[in-house]
Amino acid sequence: MSASGHPLLEATRVGEALCLFRPDSGALALLNRAGRERFEVLGADLPEVAPLLGSFTAEATRAGCSLPAGPAALDMTVGLGSRIRLQCHEPWLATLLGAVLAPMQTGIVSDTNLVVAREPGTDSFAIWHDAALVVSGIGFADIRRRVLVEIATALAAPHLPAAILHGCAVRIGGGAVLLAGRSGAGKSTLTAALVAAGAEYLGDDLIPLCANGSHILPFATALSVKAGAWDAVARDFLALERQPVHQRGNIGVRYLPLPVPADAAPVAVRAIIFPSFEPGAALAIRALAPEEGFALLVDAGSEIAGGNLSAWPLVRFVTGKPLIHLNYETTRGACDAIFALAAVQ
Repeated sequence: MSASGHPLLEATRVGEALCLFRPDSGALALLNRAGRERFEVLGADLPEVAPLLGSFTAEATRAGCSLPAGPAALDMTVGLGSRIRLQCHEPWLATLLGAVLAPMQTGIVSDTNLVVAREPGTDSFAIWHDAALVVSGIGFADIRRRVLVEIATALAAPHLPAAILHGCAVRIGGGAVLLAGRSGAGKSTLTAALVAAGAEYLGDDLIPLCANGSHILPFATALSVKAGAWDAVARDFLALERQPVHQRGNIGVRYLPLPVPADAAPVAVRAIIFPSFEPGAALAIRALAPEEGFALLVDAGSEIAGGNLSAWPLVRFVTGKPLIHLNYETTRGACDAIFALAAVQ
């Protein structure tokens, strides 16, 4: 990490590029090599960073938003090592979260409590953690993810996460492989195939990254399988056909419970793979530079998180380990390639 010349701007070298991050707003930018070289001369006076240095209005919580009364539509305790009790007062969201979190449900009581409810008279939601309002004004499109991020962060203690990665993770041998990328890249289908072939399931969609930037934490929610992949996944996991269909936007999704990891200990990551399903294309493996991997992780929806906000752990995560772009046509071919890549790390 380097000084930026501005007290609110963190500058961290990533490969040939430069990551600029504002902890107070969460704004992040990646300057290419030419931009980095200009920044090294001009610092915070570089015109390209002006949007990061502008005024920022923090996410507001609404006065008078109080804990809901009465029984919750969902009341369950989940955990992998640490535990948290979730109470959701919105029926449709309760059904969705119940399916997603089912593999991690435990009967052991937790003193930590997360409450989710719709704000009266609005289409927005609020979240409370141990009776303290965390955030309000969250819309329909974002509330599922926001609740799961809060749960993942709470369960990560004492290994407080530095980022939440958007991807799927499995353990092959002694280390983890992260499959990262935008929705629709085939991550869940590949993950199911890897688990069927002997890999250990660590999590889907939201994966906590440890502050050391080298390990991830299991967050073994049910595997999210979209309609177009049901037949392929059901060949290995017939239980998928018995799962109800949930609507996420205009997409039908089934949630497949998979065996949870034996423990919640951090797992070192051996490789980061960005899969891309390409019908008719030959299997192709291409190594990526750190700045490419960083940009793809952020573009896919990975976010910096935790109490000590810094881009440094995410930068370290993409430095010094294989970053692979994997084009594939068949799941079998992709799985064979991933097992081979994991074996040589």
